[in-house]
Amino acid sequence: MANKAFRHGVDHDLAGQQFSDALAWPKTLQLTHWMEHHGNQVRGRWFQFGGRFYFPDEETAAAFCLKFGGRRWSLADLTTQQMLTKVAREAARQRSADNEKSPG
Repeated sequence: MANKAFRHGVDHDLAGQQFSDALAWPKTLQLTHWMEHHGNQVRGRWFQFGGRFYFPDEETAAAFCLKFGGRRWSLADLTTQQMLTKVAREAARQRSADNEKSPG
């Protein structure tokens, strides 16, 4: 469900203290874990599953990526219908990550 709701995130395989710090970081921004309010509303919420961290907006994802590194992605250009399709989401994540690597 988080894949269909969140449009911004960072893929990163963190371990140890860095992982613990990454889990605590959203709380410093007063973001609520998404599972406490399951649904499509993501404003003010965040979620983490495996090496994928989900955020409510591009700015929060960028700040997380700046602090912890990883591969930032955005699905902002997808329609609501495209968000329901795994293939469309993963293709958009790949394009977004590729654009992050490109200069300018």
